[in-house]
Parts: sequence; structure tokens; C-alpha cells
Amino acid sequence: LINNAGKGKKEALKTGISLARGELILCTDADCSAGRSWIRTIATFYIKNNKPDMIICPVRLESLPGFFHLFQELEFLSLQAVTAGTLLLGRPIICNGANLAFTKGTYSRNLANLHFDIPTGDDVFLLHSLKNERNGRIMWLESPEAIVTTRQMEDVKSFLRQRRRWISKSGHYHDRDSIVIGIVTFVTILSLTAFFVAGFFIPAFFLIFLAATAIKSIPDYLLLRNTTMRYGRKELIRWFIPCQLAYPFYVIAVIIYFIVASVKTFTR
Repeated sequence: LINNAGKGKKEALKTGISLARGELILCTDADCSAGRSWIRTIATFYIKNNKPDMIICPVRLESLPGFFHLFQELEFLSLQAVTAGTLLLGRPIICNGANLAFTKGTYSRNLANLHFDIPTGDDVFLLHSLKNERNGRIMWLESPEAIVTTRQMEDVKSFLRQRRRWISKSGHYHDRDSIVIGIVTFVTILSLTAFFVAGFFIPAFFLIFLAATAIKSIPDYLLLRNTTMRYGRKELIRWFIPCQLAYPFYVIAVIIYFIVASVKTFTR
């Protein structure tokens, strides 16, 4: 066991990586579980693919009963779809530190861009910084043996706190792809919510809400059907429609919670 030279996860990673003697660093979280071949699979992939600078690996949530947990799992799979899809298009925007590999040299080169002034984002800031390198090589590892499983949030309050942490780092993003996708997503969600609320005053807006939701749902469904099948959770797709209808209001609720919590913190 090595004592943290600073405070928090980022400083702990910095301490551990500085003392590491190997060239490939594997990261996961304390609440994750991996298979017996996890290290071997990633190390083999690293060698066979001419030692890329970063390897983004799949993460899944534990499966629990109830709509709240099914919603979490389906949303998390959608994030995995975005992670793999944008990377395979050559424009990665997110990754998950719960299952991430990179070289010690990559970490050292990009250390100045990891924003040690904020507690989160050790994974995404490294990704964005590496993405700006001319010859930086980032790869996705698609393998059941490389998957790690992490815990779900047990209640709504802890779930909202987690989402607040995720949002808090977005204000420091300088990656153009991430900013554009974030704006498009926010405008789409805000428009759908506005159409629904307007329907209580002008019923025709309910039809616009349903039509817009249907148009948005087609690519979402195709992407999630593929992802749920790849992760062995194809039965989740039966919950797609109720989750899709609830999603805009969930996003607005998270944003409101983030604003209120931030104001309370600022005024203390």
C-alpha cells in the first residue's frame, strides 16, 4: 500500500503512476469487479496492436430489479455506445476511468492538462489532452474478457449526486466534439420538454412532442439494441420506450439539481 502524496483520487493516481515500474497502466475503481483474464486480455491487446497510447475498455452496471435500476443500466449502456461509437469514428469524447489503460509516458506527457484544481475528470481530461496530440493513438477494446462490472447507485439522491459530479467537470472541457454534442443534446432535450409543457396550454404541442420523440427514438433504439446485445442484456430493450419518454424530464431534473446544489455551495 502506498500513501497518497496529495489529496483525492487524482493525486492518488499521480502518486501511484509515478512509482509504477511498468509501461502500461491499468485503472479501475474500488467498487468494480473484473474477470480472471482482465489483465491478460488488455496486455495482449496492447502488444498485438503496436502499443497504443490509450485503450478504452468496456464497463457495465450490475443488474438489479426495479425501473429505477433498469433505467440506470440502460442509460449507462447508452454512454458505452457513445464511447465506442465516437472512438471508432476517430472523434472520441468520453471514457470511463473504471476500465482504462494507458502508457506511463502518455500520462506524464499530459499531466499538465488534467485539471488538478477540480476533483473529477481524471479519465476524460487525459483523453481530450491525448486526442490533441498529432500521433496519439487511442483504441477501443471490444471483448467480454475486458469488461468490468460496477455498482449502481442505490437511491435517487446518490444517483443525482453522481450526475452532479459528472456535470461539474464539463465546464472545463475544451474539446470541440464534446462541446458540440453537449449543446445539441441539451437543445434537443430542452425542446422536447418545452413541447410537452406547451401541450397543456395548446394540445397540438402534444402531437409535436410525440412526433419529435419518435424521430429521436429511431437512431437511439438501433444503437441501444446493438449495445444491449453486445453486453448480453438484450432483454433491457423492452424498457426502451418508457425510459425514452422519461429521459428528457430526468435530464432537466439533473440540471435543476446541479444548479440548486451549486448555488447552496456558493452561498455557504
